[in-house]
Amino acid sequence: MPDLHRQLLLVPAFVCLAASALAQGPKFDYPADPDFVVLEYSEGSATLAPEETPRLRLYGDGRLAVHYPDTMRRAGDWEARLTQGEIRSLLASLEAHGVLGFDAADTKQRRQESERARRQREGTVVSVSDDSFMAITLQLRGYTPTTGKSVSDLHRSVEWRNVQQDAQWYPDVAALRGLAAAERVVRELLEREELVKDRRGSLEVRE
Repeated sequence: MPDLHRQLLLVPAFVCLAASALAQGPKFDYPADPDFVVLEYSEGSATLAPEETPRLRLYGDGRLAVHYPDTMRRAGDWEARLTQGEIRSLLASLEAHGVLGFDAADTKQRRQESERARRQREGTVVSVSDDSFMAITLQLRGYTPTTGKSVSDLHRSVEWRNVQQDAQWYPDVAALRGLAAAERVVRELLEREELVKDRRGSLEVRE
């Protein structure tokens, strides 16, 4: 019985610690403005002219605008609505995958080092048959990481070619694994069940 009593006393302390950890998590500040773009995502083939319209835009008021090119089955503009909680969870996920701290130059260097090591180990050269690119852009009025200094008016744009292939070919490069995971998280928004056809015109017209 004493052991059970001690365990019961520990439960409130554990709950307080968990709540404290949550309170100390990252903070994202942006206006709940229908014209403020919090997140933008573009993708395409590196051998073709890029589409002028991004595949996805997420606005501060929660409106999710999705564009499918004319060559795709769901061609046109679609939209859905995210809650503020969903937006913050999405931003926290992207931060956890390293988007906000992504260093392109350092990642390219680590990829080169990984490629040299792989060639020495396997004696083969990797090649890409369908060169692709993607870009993730985040915009915030303020950002406070779990550890570190707060940043005001953050604008972060990350571009990469063949990120999913690179993450598979160079699994020892953590930044590539994180960026590939972040892209998959963003692409899940393109398939949300509640997307409905937007009859008001293209994303570019509404800008």
